[in-house]
Amino acid sequence: MASVGGRVVLVRPADPVGWEVVAPAPGSPDRIHARSESARDSQETVDSRIVDPARLPFAYADALNAGDAEAVLALFHQDATMRTFTGEVLGDQEALRAETVNSIAAQARLTNKPRFTRIGGDTALITVDWNLEATLPDGTRISPTGTTTAVARRSADRSWRLTVLNCQGTAGSPGWQTAERPAGGQQ
Repeated sequence: MASVGGRVVLVRPADPVGWEVVAPAPGSPDRIHARSESARDSQETVDSRIVDPARLPFAYADALNAGDAEAVLALFHQDATMRTFTGEVLGDQEALRAETVNSIAAQARLTNKPRFTRIGGDTALITVDWNLEATLPDGTRISPTGTTTAVARRSADRSWRLTVLNCQGTAGSPGWQTAERPAGGQQ
């Protein structure tokens, strides 16, 4: 999904594994729209509904990297919950909006790599590996990595939206150190 000329569009490649987020050149102040390589090569556009749940993490990255908070929030159900990469649990739309706006202000650049998607009826389990580059308010650059586990639900309009987004999705995710599992230790 991308915001182009005020419209939200979705470009679907044949194979989501080929999706890759393209970041602006280092030091570039411009917030250019970042799309997958497949999206750049395709002219196909459709409405903003996500009809394949495996696309949700990539639509999220595209919208976040484009600095489009409304497009990010449109990917969530109204009752969605998100556990951020710092471990904070967000349970309402205002908290999700604040997190999204803060990520955009930090010039966040998200890259996702798919692991798998499993669909059962109107529910999907999605797992992706990710890396993020951002600048903290004090100017410090951070580059956390991890594995997200997400649950999506099909809406009445047959589109998919995130209901649970857990950026600390699996124990032992690359780059993680949490209170529940010390680095290099067993629980």
